Amino acid sequence: GVEFLTREDVMKKFGISSVTLWKWTRNGVIRHHSLGKRVYFIESEICEDIRNSGSVRKSHKEVV
Repeated sequence: GVEFLTREDVMKKFGISSVTLWKWTRNGVIRHHSLGKRVYFIESEICEDIRNSGSVRKSHKEVV
């Protein structure tokens, strides 16, 4: 099955701040899924999105 990550999970796993996560989500750099008022992420999608994005700094790409 697919494991959903919370915002906190993503920030810890990828070493980013809440502001960076908000910007990436807002600008369409990474995909997210809404369930009611909550937002979730799928790790494999985040890794793919970061690899395919030219707007993410190299230091974040090395994490994935």
